Amino acid sequence: MLAACFFILNFLVATQDIVVDGWALTLLSRRNAGAAANCNAAGQTLGAFFGYGFFMALSDPEFCNKWLRSESSPNPMITTASFFAFWGTAFIGLTILIAALKSEKNDVSLKPPPLKETYKTMVDIFKLSSVKTLVLLWFTCNIGSAVAGEASMLKLTERGMSRSTLALLSSYLAPIRILLPMAIERFTSKRALTCWTITAVYGLLSAATSPLIIHFMPKMVLDGTSMYIIVFLSFLGEFYTVKFRV
Repeated sequence: MLAACFFILNFLVATQDIVVDGWALTLLSRRNAGAAANCNAAGQTLGAFFGYGFFMALSDPEFCNKWLRSESSPNPMITTASFFAFWGTAFIGLTILIAALKSEKNDVSLKPPPLKETYKTMVDIFKLSSVKTLVLLWFTCNIGSAVAGEASMLKLTERGMSRSTLALLSSYLAPIRILLPMAIERFTSKRALTCWTITAVYGLLSAATSPLIIHFMPKMVLDGTSMYIIVFLSFLGEFYTVKFRV
């Protein structure tokens, strides 16, 4: 039942994501097309922060008692049920408001082609050698750094750090992931793939620090200060997620 519910939720969210991406192409001029990717990157980062770091921290009574409350309580500040109820209501409410209040001109030139013709065009595009290379690159680019973050997280939790604290610390990178693409969009909009390749190489190099941290971690005596330093160094290896989405 739970799997079916999440399947439906992900299906609806993915559908809306596709619609919004297509909508941005008609709303924005060619000169401002890069703003769509920046909004996408910023929105996804904010969503990841609220859905992971924010939720994990406020749903942990220990974290709330330590950092946010003046008096201890065995209950968290938010529960899973209230969290899903709030964001589900916000999701549906905003969708209804946009559908009711936003009007568009009926431009015949923007009428989509038949479905069969659309899939035929998609297949023709995929047959291009450059597209095949790009797809292969995207499917394999995270192989070298996929394990680094998860292995570091497991070792840190073995040392007694709660997952809520880890989630909150990882969220410190959220402002960088939001502001960096916006700040450099004007410089990289014409060389997006080149910049993406550079960041991918940097990601592989920075991920190489995680095995060193994992190797020396059992031999170190971790107090409160050194624990946070190691967490910070571990998450530096996650900078490969800061892609230039322009």
